[in-house]
Amino acid sequence: MVVANHAGLPWLAGGYVGVDVFFILSGFLITGLLLKSYDADHRISIVGFYARRVRRILPAASIVLLATTIGSYVYLGASRATHIAGDAQWSSLFASNFNFIRQSTNYLDSQMPPSPLQHFWSLAVEEQFYAVWPLAIIVVACLARRVPLRKKLGAVLCVGIAASLYWSVVQTATNGTEAYFSPLTRAWELGAGALLAVAARSLLRLPRLLGIVLSVGGVAAIVVSGLMFDSTTSFPGFAVVLPAGGAALAVAGGTIAPGGGAEVILRLGVFQWLGKLSYSLYLWHWPLLTIAREYQGTDLALGETLLLCLLALALSAATFVVVEHPVRNSSWLKKRSPLISVGIGVCLIIGSFGTATGLIARLGPEPVMAKVALPAARLPQFPTEAQVIAAVAAGVNVVQLPKQAPRIAMDHDNCEATFTATTSPMCVYGDPKSSHVIVLYGDSHDRMWIPAFNAIGKYLHLKVVQMTKSTCQVADYPTWLASEQRAYPECAAFRSWALQQIKGLHPDMVVLSSMWKTAYMDVNGHPTQKGMAAAWAAGLATMIDRIKPMAGRVIVMGDMAYPNQAGDECLSAHSGNARWCNTPRKQAVYAAHNQMEQSVAQQHGAQYVNTIPWFCTATTCPAVVAGMSTHWDGFHVASNYALWLSNVLAAAVGLS
Repeated sequence: MVVANHAGLPWLAGGYVGVDVFFILSGFLITGLLLKSYDADHRISIVGFYARRVRRILPAASIVLLATTIGSYVYLGASRATHIAGDAQWSSLFASNFNFIRQSTNYLDSQMPPSPLQHFWSLAVEEQFYAVWPLAIIVVACLARRVPLRKKLGAVLCVGIAASLYWSVVQTATNGTEAYFSPLTRAWELGAGALLAVAARSLLRLPRLLGIVLSVGGVAAIVVSGLMFDSTTSFPGFAVVLPAGGAALAVAGGTIAPGGGAEVILRLGVFQWLGKLSYSLYLWHWPLLTIAREYQGTDLALGETLLLCLLALALSAATFVVVEHPVRNSSWLKKRSPLISVGIGVCLIIGSFGTATGLIARLGPEPVMAKVALPAARLPQFPTEAQVIAAVAAGVNVVQLPKQAPRIAMDHDNCEATFTATTSPMCVYGDPKSSHVIVLYGDSHDRMWIPAFNAIGKYLHLKVVQMTKSTCQVADYPTWLASEQRAYPECAAFRSWALQQIKGLHPDMVVLSSMWKTAYMDVNGHPTQKGMAAAWAAGLATMIDRIKPMAGRVIVMGDMAYPNQAGDECLSAHSGNARWCNTPRKQAVYAAHNQMEQSVAQQHGAQYVNTIPWFCTATTCPAVVAGMSTHWDGFHVASNYALWLSNVLAAAVGLS
């Protein structure tokens, strides 16, 4: 299901629930093996357990990590490969889920190119569970020895399952990213599988007919989840109960009635064969799909994704035959101390981590991390509007990207309010001692102009104050936070707070800017873009009217041109043909939205700044202008390019 979903089969948008099925099966099978070991001699060998995990998981995972890291460098270029190598470091330590939480990754509806190693999150969650579970069984076994172990484990699991599921529901409503990747919200699924293993002896006493019904019903629930769920489903939350519960019912049914129910079909040779290859197939398919998609720069056709999945299947079969099966069933390793297997596992982890670290060292840190001081800017050093327009026209035919200066590093990212915050630090740029104040109020599309406004403020002795909140548009309407699949009341609270601060500052100018692309409106707890234009227009008009009495002037910065491919990364991947990364103007510019904002601004006494001529000719938006990358990703202007535009920006807002 997961592979079919990633391949883009339109009728299986909820195929991602296959991971939840995997968690149930894993908890059932691994706990069953642990209990079998305990029943045999009333002990569990922790070293032996991890030796088996090493032989099962690490050889194939290490090969895919290595291949993906190197393949990213070959096909996506140094800039992107450096980032992916960082993901490989986390993945090699089975901590990639925490890395993706840290990056605020949206697994179901990311607007950025996903990491080719993003799928390692599920392995991380699984191994984090098994870092604790065998030890927990031993501890429970030592308590109240007169009570049978299975009864004690059943009680512990019931409490843990309830707590974890409750936290899943709570976290999904407040922080969708953390809920998706957190081991705390996913533990209940592995725990539910474990509970089935604990209760297996009792299940065997139930009528076979009941087992057949449970088996068929469970598989039906999984299929319904795959067909009905999609990227807008609030997941995992409580919705995860349907696929995970279905998997639990199917396992229970198979335990009660072996060979009956859904197993009549699942025991067919083709399904058994795919089952053997499933682990390697899961590892290989995602890097192939994501690297190919990012290299091409556009979504792949269904036929192309299916061909790549066939290639993944071939690689999976080879990995299974040459690596996975021989290592897991090695009689040489089984006859020797389990410490040898554990030692091999440590070496594989060090090798994977070391390879990623070495690649980062060879390529250097990501440009975004370069720490350089912003020079005291003199606006005459920057080009005029005519020079900018000429450079944009010349950029259309640029082939080679010159070596880029280190990206300007400022604190403005840390000064932006997070998703859950309702206030921001109000960082100051330009001339902090000036009595003349410019306020930058908006989302990251206001923040991205700070290098330019900082230069303008230094040169003209103006204090520049940042009031920005991630994904919180200026326009006053019910905002939907797509990255966490929830309503965004913190945005409305931030708007109210920002208005209070503006009133207190009485600034000479307030500059408003927001990102239109990917914006959604919240309607009764669901995202929609229907009616967005009207809501945005009314909301922007409301905010202009409220700010005007508090400020000398109100400026609406028009939205930028959006590249089809992620700026620096596209240029790095196509270093010998920069024109590959150019974008047709009609695809880059949301003309109707920009015209609407201009009309609203003029009707309500604000000034509108059209930024499109700084990025595009009449037909093309080049990726390289004046030797610089214009965008650092698919959604933001590169900081060096923003600084280069300081003079035209100052002129556009009436400051020079």
